[in-house]
Parts: sequence; structure tokens; C-alpha cells
Amino acid sequence: MVNSQSILCHKEIITQGVWGDRPREGGKCTVIIDDIVTENIALDEVQHATMSIYLGLEFNGSLIIGDSDTDIDRSLERCIQAMLHMEVSMIILTFPPKLCSETSLKTRTVKCKVHLKEIHNEPYIFEWNDSKKYELAMYHKVRGVELYRCGRTRDAFLRFSKAIKFLITIIPVEDYTSAVQRDDVMSLRVILCNNIASCQLQYKNYCHVIKMCNKVLFLEPNNVKALFRRAVAYMGSQEFDKAKEDLNRVQQLEPGNAAAREKLRELKQWQRESDAKLAASIKKMFS
Repeated sequence: MVNSQSILCHKEIITQGVWGDRPREGGKCTVIIDDIVTENIALDEVQHATMSIYLGLEFNGSLIIGDSDTDIDRSLERCIQAMLHMEVSMIILTFPPKLCSETSLKTRTVKCKVHLKEIHNEPYIFEWNDSKKYELAMYHKVRGVELYRCGRTRDAFLRFSKAIKFLITIIPVEDYTSAVQRDDVMSLRVILCNNIASCQLQYKNYCHVIKMCNKVLFLEPNNVKALFRRAVAYMGSQEFDKAKEDLNRVQQLEPGNAAAREKLRELKQWQRESDAKLAASIKKMFS
């Protein structure tokens, strides 16, 4: 049984597999997925590309562990990672009621039979060289940007997070003999931290936004995107003095930055309202 953030995934073995390696991160697998049955959710909704590629009509049976972009497919991958070569299992996906678009609290389930026909595993991650880690980090970054532009912020965030996990396992950048390699790794790290901050800002996770922007600004003190996003997060956390400092810095670096000018206007309005409320409270105390 696998419990992801949004889906409970239960695996029931139908036919035992051959003992040996199980699929792992980056492994290429060939599977047959059939006998799909749904309850309280339409099959065509499940088979929509934003819900599941693996259960869709166009899926050709080939997948790479860690390369999915929907909750259903990520849950299926986790179950497949618990399977043996040639194993056949029934996988039951249960959606919590809070994800239902309708007002009813009916639990939605999807059942499917999965036959794991082939496993072609990559070496373990700790055996990968730094070039491969960098290439994979770049791959996940590019895919994350595509998802973000489509409005799929959470899926983009997971791609960016995966990318930075690969990147931080690369040898310390100061050990690089090539300035080009060092600059490439540092540049990608800055981009990923900025992108993660942007995703967190969409969900108003201000503490995490500030944390990621601090990482960027440690590496690039004049990074305008990080300064602006941190300012917005400070405003959301009602740390107005810090927000003002960052916005003023943005305007120093980019005098024509309209977004920073608008945020400063909002900040002044908030401060006026806050001062008025404080004055009213003090007046009541001494009246």
C-alpha cells in the first residue's frame, strides 16, 4: 500500500513475479495495463492527459520510473517499483473525497491490472557521473517550465524539486577545474531555486518562498527576480520594512520595473491602513 499526497494506492498480487531487481529511479519498464474499472469517476476523465498518460488510450506500454507528471501516474509508478519481473497485480487507486469536484463525499476509485513484462534498470543514482546528473537536472527543469506555462504549478514544482535534488549531489562546484562547468551548475541552481520560489508563491507558502530566494541571493545578491519574489512574500507575511527594502533595491537595479513600482504603491497603502488601525486602537485605550 502506497500513500501519496493525494491518492492511496493498493497493490494485490495476482501472479508472483521472478525474484530479482525491482524497477528503480530512471529504470525503463514495459508494462501491460488493462481491465480498467472506475467507480464514481468517469473513465474518460481518468484517461485525460492531465489525469493519466498510463491509463490513456495512446499509452504504448513503455515508461520510465520518475518521469510522470500526474498524481495517478506517480502513484502507479510507486506501485510498479514494488513489483517483480513478470509479476501481475491488481492496482487500486483511491482518491480522497476532498478532491471530488462534486459536492458529494463519494470516494472515487480506479482499478487496473498491471503486468510488468520488462525491467531495464539504470545504475544506482550514487553511481551516476556528474555529467549525467547535470543533464537530468536540465531535463527536469525544461519539463517543469513547460508544465508551469500550462498552469500546472504543482507538477512543475515536483519537476524543479527533482532537478535540484540531482544537482545538489554533484561534487562541490569549487572542485571543478573548468570555469564553464562551474558556471553552468551555479546558473542552473539559481534558476531552479527561483522557479521553486515562484511555484511556492502561487500557493502563498511565504516562508518557503523566502527560504528559496535567500538561496538565490546568497549566490547572486542582485538577482531581481529573487528580490521581487522575496518582497512579495515579506508583504504576505506582513514584514513590511523588509519588503520595502527589497522593492527599493529592485528599483535601484531596474528603475523602470513597473511591477516593483506597483508593489511599492500597495505597500504604502497597506502601511497607511495599518497606521490608521493602530491609531484608532490607541485612541480607544485612552478615551
